[in-house]
Amino acid sequence: MSELAMNLTKNKAKPKSVGYAINRLATAASIIFAVVMFFVICSNLGRQSAGTIGVLLVIEAALILYVRAQFRSSKLIKLVDSMKVDGYYMPTKEDEQVVRAHKCYFGIDYSTGIIAVGTLYEIGANKQERLYFDTDMVESFERFGNQLELNLRNRAIPTLRLNVLDGDRAYRGIEMACKMRDTYGANRVNGIYETTKSQMVGAGWMLERDY
Repeated sequence: MSELAMNLTKNKAKPKSVGYAINRLATAASIIFAVVMFFVICSNLGRQSAGTIGVLLVIEAALILYVRAQFRSSKLIKLVDSMKVDGYYMPTKEDEQVVRAHKCYFGIDYSTGIIAVGTLYEIGANKQERLYFDTDMVESFERFGNQLELNLRNRAIPTLRLNVLDGDRAYRGIEMACKMRDTYGANRVNGIYETTKSQMVGAGWMLERDY
């Protein structure tokens, strides 16, 4: 197993809270209820009024949408956890924003100057679920409400737009990270950073400046 793979595996191990357990139980119960409702609807076709069947169908659809949202949210959290690697990208909770409604993530590690974006869907030219780049990649950036627009020094992905929870906090965070460029060198001299960066580039997850 590579060093990167070992770091990812190590950082995936998180203690589960009571809220996590309750959420898992609620999802499991919803799946069971949705299956039961399906058979109830099928068994009552032709025996109940159209109004009753309609109500049952609405409940069934709501359950399916809930279960789908829970699975996608769980996938996003797993993605976010797997993106963190000691010595390369380990932001504090205050420097992260997980946008469950849009299935995306934004974070900044002020010790290494790495900005990371995670998403469960394609964002423009970005086809990757995870993307890292350092502040030197950022040519300019703007905020439109809670949407960020980053102009990058990369021809493959010149512009990156994403939704965040707090647009002002994210904007100020990028502004501060860019001003701190001269301080990152001391935290990048370790072998872990260089090795991890090389592997990230090879995997297509790390964007590099090409002009």
